[in-house]
Amino acid sequence: MRGLLDLSKLFIVVAVAVSGWNLYVGFRYGLRERREEKWSASFLTAPFEETKSTSSKASNAFESIIAREPTHHACDGFDGIYHIAMTDILGGVGTGLLQLVVNQIDYARRHNLKPWVHLNNSSHVIYDPIVHSRGSGVQLKAMRAAKATYVKRPGGHWRDAVPGPPNLTSMEPERDFTFDGTGVWEHYFDPVSDFVPGDVSCEHKLLVSMDLYLITPGLHGYSDYATRCWRYDYLPEYITKPHIPYDSWLYEQRLRAHDVMQNYVRLKPDLLIAAKNANPDCSLQEPCLGLHIRHSDKAAGRRVLETSQFLPYAQSFADNGGKHIYLATDSAVVLNEIRDIWPASIARRIRRMGDNTVRSSNQQAVFDMASHHQTNQEALIEILALSQCQYMVHGLSAVSESSIWINMGLHNRSINLEDPEHVDAASFGSLVRMSLAGHPEDQWPHATRTSNWWNVDDTSLIEKRLPRPNECLGYDGILLISAVSHKSSTASAFFIDVLNQLLYAKRNNLKPWIHLQDGTVLIQDQKAHTNKKTTNISVKVTNIGFSKSRPVCPNNFDSNAVQAFTVSNMSLRGNGIWNSYFLPILTPPEIDSSCSELPVVTMEERLVSPLLTALCPYSVKAWRYDNVPYWKPNDISLHEWHGQMRRTAHDIVSRNFIFRHHIVQRATDVNSVESGSICLGVHIRVGDKAGTHVKKIKADQYLPYMKAFQRAGGQSIYLASDSHRAIQYVIKSLPKEVAKFIRTQGSNVVRTYKEYPTHFLDDHHRDNSEALVDILALSKCSLMLHSYSTVSEAAIYLNINLNNHSVNLEVADCISPERFETHVKDLINSKPSVS
Repeated sequence: MRGLLDLSKLFIVVAVAVSGWNLYVGFRYGLRERREEKWSASFLTAPFEETKSTSSKASNAFESIIAREPTHHACDGFDGIYHIAMTDILGGVGTGLLQLVVNQIDYARRHNLKPWVHLNNSSHVIYDPIVHSRGSGVQLKAMRAAKATYVKRPGGHWRDAVPGPPNLTSMEPERDFTFDGTGVWEHYFDPVSDFVPGDVSCEHKLLVSMDLYLITPGLHGYSDYATRCWRYDYLPEYITKPHIPYDSWLYEQRLRAHDVMQNYVRLKPDLLIAAKNANPDCSLQEPCLGLHIRHSDKAAGRRVLETSQFLPYAQSFADNGGKHIYLATDSAVVLNEIRDIWPASIARRIRRMGDNTVRSSNQQAVFDMASHHQTNQEALIEILALSQCQYMVHGLSAVSESSIWINMGLHNRSINLEDPEHVDAASFGSLVRMSLAGHPEDQWPHATRTSNWWNVDDTSLIEKRLPRPNECLGYDGILLISAVSHKSSTASAFFIDVLNQLLYAKRNNLKPWIHLQDGTVLIQDQKAHTNKKTTNISVKVTNIGFSKSRPVCPNNFDSNAVQAFTVSNMSLRGNGIWNSYFLPILTPPEIDSSCSELPVVTMEERLVSPLLTALCPYSVKAWRYDNVPYWKPNDISLHEWHGQMRRTAHDIVSRNFIFRHHIVQRATDVNSVESGSICLGVHIRVGDKAGTHVKKIKADQYLPYMKAFQRAGGQSIYLASDSHRAIQYVIKSLPKEVAKFIRTQGSNVVRTYKEYPTHFLDDHHRDNSEALVDILALSKCSLMLHSYSTVSEAAIYLNINLNNHSVNLEVADCISPERFETHVKDLINSKPSVS
C-alpha cells in the first residue's frame, strides 16, 4: 500500500512538472514586444555583474533553478553575508516575499553586508512543502555566525526594538553551515546578488541573520527606514505619523523600495512573460488602468472596498482617453458583480488572468485554497501586470504597493480609495486627460500632500545679516548664547532659556550672540540645522561662573575677572538653530572690529537651567516651577506678578525676536486678522504637562467661553493645541454657529494622538516651525483662553495687550464665562473693561 502511495505521489509530481514546463514554454513563445516605460524599464536589467551559469542538475524540471558558479569575489569589500532566512510567518506574497525581503536587503546595504536570500519554512503562507523542500540544500563553508543586535528607541513603545549592527561579541566559532530545501526565492526571482555558496571570498567572514522578532514587528513595524504598505493598527503614532497625508507618507517609502527593487530584485522570465500576456501592449498610446480589488482576509486596520466604488473611476478613465482595464482580484464575487452589473462599455475593456486562477468566493484567503507555489506565482503575475499599467485604482494592499515599487510612475497616477483625502472620479478623469495630453505632473489633480512650507531654501537659512558698523560699541563683552536645557522643547527653549540669557546680557551690558550647540536635543535637527553650506566657527570663550556656597544666579559679568579665567576654544557648527526661525542678532564677532576685541563669555547648560531660569529671582518664568524657591511677594496679586514678568519679557522679545519671513507668512495664512476685528486665541495644552503647580485643563472647559465669545459678537477664533483629539473634540462639540469661526493650522500638523509629545513624532525642525507659527498666530488675537504653558506665555510676550485680555483657566479665581462675555462686548464696543 505504501509503495502505491509513493508511486502516486511520483506520478503527481511528474505531471505537475510536465504541465508546468509546457506552461513556461507557452508563455515564452507568447511574448509580445512592447515599449517599456522609463520607471519600469530598468527593472528587467541586471543590477550586478553576471555570474557564469551551468545547466541545473535538479531532478525536477519544474523548479528551473539555475546552478551558478561562484565568482570568488562576491564578498570583496564586504564584511560578510546577510542571510535572509525568513520573513513574516503569516504574510502573503506582497508582504512575505517582497516587502520583508526588500527591507532586509536595505538592512544589509546599511551594514556593508552582501544580501543572500534562502528562505526556510517559517513563512507558512508562501512556503510550499512539496515544491520548496526538494533538493539537497546548500552548504556554506568556514563562516562566523552573528545575529543582528536589538536596538531600543529611548522613550519609545515597549515593543520598539529594531535590528542594529551584527553582535560581534557573541559570534559562534567559525564552522560550516547547511540549509535545507530550495530556498523558495529562486523559484520566482533571480538571485539578489552575485553571491553563490562556495565563494571563497566569503569564507572566514560574517554570516549575519536576525531573529523573527527583529524582522516583525522590529524591522517591519518600527525601523525608521523600513518600507510599509499602510499604517498598521498596532503601531504608535511616531511611526504611522497620522499628521502626514497618506500620499506623502507612502511616497518616501515607495522611493526606498523602488530603489531596492531596481537594484536587487528581478523576476523569472516565465513570470514576466505571463504578466505581459495577461496585460499586453500597455503604453501612453494604449493606456491601461489597473484595478486591484482585494476582498479576502483583509485586516490590520484596512477595510474591504465595495466593487461599486471602482466603477466611477473606470468610467472616468474610459471617458478621458483610456483604453484597457486590467482587473486584479482575489474574489470570484467581484468578477460576477462586474459581469452582471457593470456597463458593457466598461466590462469589455477588462482584462484579467484566466478562470483557472485561484479566487475566493468569500473572505477565505486564496493561499488557504490551493498550492502555495501556485498562489505565489499568480500573485506575482498580478503584481507585474498591474505595474505595466499607466494608471491604477486600489486600496491598501502589499500587492498594489509592490506594483508601484516596480513602476514609480504610478505614484502620481494612482488613486488609493482608502486614503481619506483621495481625489474623486471626476478629478481622476482630469488627471488621465491631462497626463495623456502631456501636461506637467505638478498640474495634475492629486490627493492631499505635505507642502513642506518650513523647508525654505538653504541659502535663506544661513544668510548672514549685514553687520551694522560699530554694533558692539559701548558694550563690555559678548554673551554667546549656546545652550538651553535638554528638557526644553520649542517654546521653552526660545522664550524661557534664550530669553532669560538675553535678559542677563541686558543687565550686564553684554552684546548677545545666539548660536545654539549640540545637546539641545528636543529642538535640534541635524538635517535642517547642520548643512553643507554652513561653516564651522572657532571662538575663544570663557564660561560664566556662579557662587558655589549659595547658588542663586549666574555671577554678574566682570571684565577683570574674565581675564583671569581660562579661555577655551569652542567650535560652533551649523546655523545655530536660532537662525532657522529668527533673524540673527549679531553676526560672528570677527566681522566687526568693534566686536572682535571684546571678551566672549557663555553659560553652560546647568547655569541656564535650573540656575538662571528657575532659581534666579529676576528671571522670567512661565509659571511656578517645582524648583522655584522664590515666588511672588505677598503684597501683590498673581495677575500683577505675571504682568511684571510679561512686561520684562515683552521688552526683550520686541528687541530681539524677529521672525523669518516664512514663519510670518505662514502665521498670516492660518490666522489672517483684519484690522479692527476681534480674534479669540485658544490654546489647549494636553501633552507632557508635569509639576505640582500646574494641572491639565480638559477641552470641554474651554467650550463655555468660546460660546460666550460668539454670543458677544466675536466671529474669529484661532485654535492651537498639541493634541489632535482636543481639536477634533472642540470642533465637534461646539454648535455649528460657533465652530464655523474656528481656524487652525490644519489637520496635517504635528500633534499628539495618544501619549507621545510632538517632538517625538517628526523632524524637530518641522515641530519647531509649527509651534512658532501657533505662537505668532495666537499673538495676533485680541483675547486668549489658555492654561499654564510657555506657548501661551510666548504669545503674550509678543502681544503684551493680551496680559489684560486673557483668561488662564488654571487660576482658581479666573473670571466666569458670563463675565468673559461682558468683557468681549466691552472690547468690541471699545469700552474700557473691568479686569
